[in-house]
Amino acid sequence: MGSVLNLFSLLVLTVLTAGSIVAQVRPSAQEKQLTFEIRVPLEFKGRVVSGPLRQPDIAGLLDLPVRNGDTNVKEGYGVEMTGPDGKKSMVYTCREWKKAQEEQAYSATTYDMAMEGYLIHTCGLLFELQKARLPIKSFIANPRVGLANLNLLPAEMLSAVTEDEPQEKERLRGKTVSEVVASKDIEKANNEVITLSYGGFRQSFWEGARADFDGDGIEDILVFTGGRAEGGTMGYADYLVLSRTGPSGPLKLIQSKEARQKTDQ
Repeated sequence: MGSVLNLFSLLVLTVLTAGSIVAQVRPSAQEKQLTFEIRVPLEFKGRVVSGPLRQPDIAGLLDLPVRNGDTNVKEGYGVEMTGPDGKKSMVYTCREWKKAQEEQAYSATTYDMAMEGYLIHTCGLLFELQKARLPIKSFIANPRVGLANLNLLPAEMLSAVTEDEPQEKERLRGKTVSEVVASKDIEKANNEVITLSYGGFRQSFWEGARADFDGDGIEDILVFTGGRAEGGTMGYADYLVLSRTGPSGPLKLIQSKEARQKTDQ
């Protein structure tokens, strides 16, 4: 699980246009093409991506084998996935990974779960950036609202060790992180990352990118998340999207990816 969480700290991305435009006076997507700044290199077989990345160039990356973090450079590509019928196959690229997901294939071993984590976040990130739009309005840019604002973060983004996850999510609905997490359980909180303990998990959240991810014209925040059960071995990795549709009130959880990894290391 440690290798998966290390990936999160590497995927620190920002939208070049988002930080330089005054809130609520954004040009339309037709007026300006989105470009993303890759602060730390993304590794593929035969190519390393860093610096400016134009949205039209993302498609070409989806066909490249993703570096999966294996310490052996020659073997550091590919994840074995198991289909519903028990048939196993190797997945190397983002397109192959997406197709495997659509066919309900999964990683059957702890090792493959950890290796798939790199595809979950690298590919998930690229797919989200590929469909992102330049926001027309923003209620998170000026003044800047981010992960440091625990009083604005929806408590639904938290994970907990429970047998009834839907009931727990319902219990948290309408509450903020600051309302349900004690200050003593907050290890770190700034605009880039928060780390805290809640519900039996030590969990972290990293800001990945800002853009309009759901097509409503309003700026959203793509957030990576990962955690491990305290005193246990269960872990998870995921990413989600937060949005704020007005100048007051908390952020809302508008998208939580089903691509989630459970590890047992």
